[in-house]
Amino acid sequence: MYRLLIAEDEKWIRAGLVRTVDWAGLGFGQVLEAPDGGTALELALACQPEVIISDIKMPRLTGLELAERLRQEGSDAQIILISGYSEFSYAQRAIHYGVTEYLLKPIEMDKLLAAVRACVGRLGQKREAPPPEPDRAILRGHYLQRAIRGEGPAEEEACLQWLEKVGIRCRGSKAQVAVLCLPEEQPVGAGELAGLAAGEPGRYFFENRPGELCGLLLSREGEGPAALQGICQRFFEAWQFHPLAGLGAPAEVHRLAQSYRQAVLRCEWSFFFPEGPAGAEEPRGGGEKRYLPPPCAQLGNLLLYSGPQEAVRYVREELARLLAAVTPDSAPQLRRELLRELEQAVSQCRPPELPQLLRRLREQPSLRELQRHLEELIPRLAQVEGDRHGNTGQLIRMAIDYVQKYYYEDISMKMVAQHLCVNPSYFSHVFSERTGTPFVRYLNAYRVAMAKKLLADPTIKVYEVANLVGFDDYRYFSKLFKRLEGVSPDLYRNVVLKGAN
Repeated sequence: MYRLLIAEDEKWIRAGLVRTVDWAGLGFGQVLEAPDGGTALELALACQPEVIISDIKMPRLTGLELAERLRQEGSDAQIILISGYSEFSYAQRAIHYGVTEYLLKPIEMDKLLAAVRACVGRLGQKREAPPPEPDRAILRGHYLQRAIRGEGPAEEEACLQWLEKVGIRCRGSKAQVAVLCLPEEQPVGAGELAGLAAGEPGRYFFENRPGELCGLLLSREGEGPAALQGICQRFFEAWQFHPLAGLGAPAEVHRLAQSYRQAVLRCEWSFFFPEGPAGAEEPRGGGEKRYLPPPCAQLGNLLLYSGPQEAVRYVREELARLLAAVTPDSAPQLRRELLRELEQAVSQCRPPELPQLLRRLREQPSLRELQRHLEELIPRLAQVEGDRHGNTGQLIRMAIDYVQKYYYEDISMKMVAQHLCVNPSYFSHVFSERTGTPFVRYLNAYRVAMAKKLLADPTIKVYEVANLVGFDDYRYFSKLFKRLEGVSPDLYRNVVLKGAN
């Protein structure tokens, strides 16, 4: 039987959860209660409950702070957070702290019980998993971890002898470090994954840090990339996921730290170019640094304003732009920015399965697979937006359509409201509430977006661009452009566009 902790500062809600559910029937022999986050932390550390149900807003410690503290203390409890907030930042932090489920108020009992049953199922899988054999794999992993950090012997012969103590014989072979980045929800434990990755003599894998497997591949010259590709294929055949993979250049065993750094870089690079992630000579790093707007930053607006077809077209264009612009040095940052913007767009739609959708975004193994996933997901998100906004959503779409047709004219919020036959005050309130952006701010942002397209034409002077997108005052246009894009219109044309070409 398991232990359950319910943390909720509202006494009547806490009592209802404790008394109205047959927790024993779900496998819980003890149910603990906490009226605040501080008490919950004390009980969790003292009693070690396997499952914790917590409100997110509580005295002393919030539910997110509770999750953070528990992970810092080494707890692997299954945590279910209940929140009245659907904002992206809360869900993102919940995933970061390893929260199992993120449910929104008002609580739907069937969803809560389904989440609890899922937790119990995962706990059962952990108990059924066979304990690791007391062999030398853990010790090998410890030695290799020190080697890739540059903490092993500094001389080649001394390092060879040092590794031979744990059965790693590198003489006569090319040594390369491989890195595999795993999804946040792994189908099995890291030990089993490492065992499958090793598979054959001359391959030694270990968990270097959460979500990252490292390995030493010993092979004849040129065989490393094919070996790593075969490992990735076995992962897919066994568990239907492709890890990001990178392989460092061959190195002497006392210089594995350099091979590891190359493998990490190539691992990120493989997200953009999966055809040759492992052992190609590129990427070498470098490449001219230039300003790049965040990719897919307008996806959330397009889902609401323009519908799924326009959103899919926009995603295709943005990902093609990203692929053309990425350099080895910028790959990690661009991937993080892309995922952040996509997560924010998905969160803005407030789908009921938000944590699962955010997790699936992060698990896509390549830019190509991510695009395919988004093209399937976008119609679903657009439907959620339509259901959520109803008639007011139609009003917003008509307003956006009007702006996109007449943005270059002297239009105002009052003029658009009159066109739609609604009260200007009502229109202003609805537009801001439904889009999260005041009308004037949206109009200016759209005009600047159109200006960026016109700036790509060198035959049009910059001050003419301002007039063509509806600005009579060039100085105001220039100031607004720099505030929204981070660079002035002249710099955007002279540096950004030339760099992209």
